[in-house]
Amino acid sequence: MERVQHRSLGVFTSEENIKVGGSASLSFCISSSQGTSLRPLVSYSAKSHESIWVIRACDKASRVPVVKFIEQAETSIDLWVYKLNDPNILAALKGRVQCGVQLRIITCDNHYKHCLDGATDESVLMNPFVYFKDLEGVEVKKLTHPELEKFQQHGKAMVVDAKKAIVTTGNWDRLGGNPARDFVVFIDASEIPTAFKELQKLFEADWSGQKFIPTSPKLLIGPFGQRARLSAFVQGAQKSLWMYQQSFNDPELSKLCIEAIRRGVEFRLLMMEFPFGPKNDNEFFQQQIVDAGGELVFDRTNYVHGKLFIRDGEMAYLGSCNFYPGSVGAEEGGNREIGYIVGRPEAIADLEKTFTEDWMQAVSMKFADSA
Repeated sequence: MERVQHRSLGVFTSEENIKVGGSASLSFCISSSQGTSLRPLVSYSAKSHESIWVIRACDKASRVPVVKFIEQAETSIDLWVYKLNDPNILAALKGRVQCGVQLRIITCDNHYKHCLDGATDESVLMNPFVYFKDLEGVEVKKLTHPELEKFQQHGKAMVVDAKKAIVTTGNWDRLGGNPARDFVVFIDASEIPTAFKELQKLFEADWSGQKFIPTSPKLLIGPFGQRARLSAFVQGAQKSLWMYQQSFNDPELSKLCIEAIRRGVEFRLLMMEFPFGPKNDNEFFQQQIVDAGGELVFDRTNYVHGKLFIRDGEMAYLGSCNFYPGSVGAEEGGNREIGYIVGRPEAIADLEKTFTEDWMQAVSMKFADSA
């Protein structure tokens, strides 16, 4: 597998030539630092099952596939969101509703409580509870599952027309100056009908406040059973385990990663040094990884928001789960998290390529800082 030795910014050649779910292929490319050299990142059709879309939150073009995906909805959109205030995504959703598409949104109200107090600033007006308030064909609910009421709806996924879906590591929030690294996987119902039906059942259960635990090996849903599945994923590593993580301070999973290192697994952890402000709550666990012989690099180019774990170059977890106790969860509760196990070889190759590029960029900056 090709190992890319240096990284540059991911961009699109143009917005016009990107179609999702149609006959055209995605025009992902990587530009050189001078912006004159382009090469394809995704060479297979965008409608291919398990196509990977790489997102940079400050790059409007990188969200075009998501907007196009929404715009192709014909009958229904079911959406789990943690944050939703990106104006382009909101406008795309509204546009489909005005064409008769039924939209259902499950979220949590933690980010929107101030809107209930009468505030009228732009950020409030763009939250889903207000933005869709008077629009017929839209329902917005907060997650009401009784066993999850103390936790958050943190899942990030969308089901369109009961035929296709996307699962993502990123939020649907407004573009900022911070180039957050996130990932999206496209799922075709015809390729995994059983798992897709379970994803639909999960939405219906969350919508009605009922408990449902998918059993498909392709879905990894928190909190119920998620810790055991993630633990098995780590324990199953034989050669390598590469991770993007926003947070890394779950004692049990950290211990399993250390055990993997000690049995000879190449362990690489790529994350931000201070993902949640000036305090590093991950430092103790990061040091344990390094002391055990694992590799840790801080990315100072991207805000590492992605939750992506690539195992043995053969499969990957892509989803919303951070490595901290409330996100990983336990049987007594935890966040609603939605993850997907990617297995398509082309998709794994793209994920490894992007990781390698980000890793080499972070390593080069580390050496530059120490020079």
